[in-house]
Amino acid sequence: MTIKDIARESGYAVGTVSRVLNNNPNVSEVARARILDVVQKHNFQPNANAKHLKMQASSGIALIVKGTQNMLFAAIIEKMQALIEERGSVSILYYIEEANEVEQATVVCQERKPYGIVFLGSNLDYFTPALADLGVPCVLVTNSAAALDIRNLSSVTVDDPAPPARMIDSLTKHGPAKFGWTDTRPEL
Repeated sequence: MTIKDIARESGYAVGTVSRVLNNNPNVSEVARARILDVVQKHNFQPNANAKHLKMQASSGIALIVKGTQNMLFAAIIEKMQALIEERGSVSILYYIEEANEVEQATVVCQERKPYGIVFLGSNLDYFTPALADLGVPCVLVTNSAAALDIRNLSSVTVDDPAPPARMIDSLTKHGPAKFGWTDTRPEL
């Protein structure tokens, strides 16, 4: 039995199975339970040699995620890992807290030589033209790279302010009464 077999039987992506096997906190309890049931059912033991070889691979796409408690990022990462796997590559996932993600990317490039890097939850203050020295394409997800003028950096964002503006206008104009709710806030 391999990690791909566990993924197929559990119905989750290989990346999700990997996160469960590596005790990563960004997996839903439902997914974790289902995957661990399959692992236990087949008495699966990870192959230490295979894991070491994968860690030495100079391929794949690095995913550098700022913060470990963001469930939105967990969902995005799961989809990204599935797409990367479908295209015959591997994802290399790094979670960082307050560290400089561009410094982390430099270390990742030195150690793993990825094909590209995806940043989630980034602090734009760290992104300077020196990022181009990494020599790999980079993508910001959830932040715009438009004003940064870094040749190997692009971004994927939602820049349509209309839907949130309509929602806020509706809520502030009509308040809880429109939805049949009672305003229980104390008077100021």
